Formats: sequence, C-alpha cells, structure tokens
Amino acid sequence: MEGQSLSTKDALMHGLIIGLIQVVLTLLIYVFGVEYLTKWWLSLIVLTIFLVTLVISGKKFRSANNGVATLKEMFGFLIVTFLSAFIISTIFNIVLHNVIDPGLALQMKEILINDTVSLMERFGGSDDDIDEAVSRFATFEQEFTPLKQLMGIVWAPIWGGIIVLIISASLKKSRGIFDEE
Repeated sequence: MEGQSLSTKDALMHGLIIGLIQVVLTLLIYVFGVEYLTKWWLSLIVLTIFLVTLVISGKKFRSANNGVATLKEMFGFLIVTFLSAFIISTIFNIVLHNVIDPGLALQMKEILINDTVSLMERFGGSDDDIDEAVSRFATFEQEFTPLKQLMGIVWAPIWGGIIVLIISASLKKSRGIFDEE
C-alpha cells in the first residue's frame, strides 16, 4: 500500500507539472495575441506537447519501477496524471476567461468569424453559406462559462481515458520470464 500511495503522489506531481506547462503555454499564447488562441495549428502544437509530456511521465514511471509496468499500473498512473493536469488547465482557463479577461471569448469569436468569412470569400462561398457559417458562432462565448468549462471535467475521463489507454499500451512492459523478481 505504501508503494501505491507513492505512485499516486508521483502521478499527482507529474500532473501538476504538466498542468503548469499547459498554463504557461496558454498564458504565453494569450500575451502574444488573442488571435493565436484561435489558430488550429497552435492548438495542435499545444496538444502534442501535452501528449509528449504524458509519454515522458509514463517512461519515468516505468523506469522508477525497474523498467517494468503492467498495463494496469501504467494506466492508473497516467490517468491520475492526465486528470490532475486537465483540472489545473481547466481552472486556469476559467480564471482567464472569466476573471483576467471576461471579454476574451467575444474577441475570439470575432476573430474566428472574420477568418471564416475571409476564407469562404476566397473560395467563392455564397452569401447564404457565409451567413450560415457565421450563425454557427452565435453561442461561441457561452462555451467559456465556468459551468461549461467544468463540464469538460466530466467528459475528460472518457476521451482522456482512451488517450491514456493507448499511451499505456505502448509503454507497458512486463517482466520477462527469465528476469529476477
């Protein structure tokens, strides 16, 4: 039981570190310009950093266990790491969108609408198609209310569990039949 609580403590510490990395990245992007918060390619980079740090955490966990970690152990460690990082990131986003800059979601909405209209005009979109696309942004800023963001924590174990399961399966390593225990 002592070893299990140490693993949980380590997972929480890794989650704290990853969560803080996410917070710093989000804050840097925000400082460089709100328009960068709407760029899909930057979101992809941040997601990649998140996944890489999860993999690094899993490898450190396996190394700390003499290079061995079952799927169950790896999954347990990484899901705690993932959820703690996700909660930290979510709390920061709630503070960013509702305390630091309450108009941020509206600014992002305007940028996305302008980018969408510009793109559709370049590709010859009809006025009706453009109006329909713009109408889809009507409730965009409501996605950043504290309640909506906290709802993400409800869904995180589901999609996060799938991601963590894939990473865990790739990082697990069982003890060989000739290895000493």
